[in-house]
Amino acid sequence: MFEIKGTDVLISVTAKPNSHKFKILIDENRLVICLKSRPEDNKANTELVKELERLLKKHVSFVGGEKSKKKRLLIHDATESEIRSAFESR
Repeated sequence: MFEIKGTDVLISVTAKPNSHKFKILIDENRLVICLKSRPEDNKANTELVKELERLLKKHVSFVGGEKSKKKRLLIHDATESEIRSAFESR
């Protein structure tokens, strides 16, 4: 779920587009993010990055999975504990 890459953290998430509201679910060792947007015209990916940047107050970029439900995102200048506490406080 979390992998340290120098000063950045790589996270693996499962995206669930077309949900009623944006929410983050931590299920055992899996991170599921529900998105309001549809998975067309890059809308769900845009919402995912925008909401994570707002929540974490860090820059977020895609590493892989732009066209898949399983995505890999890089959180720049962050620690695993910062990310965990932000996700768990939701």
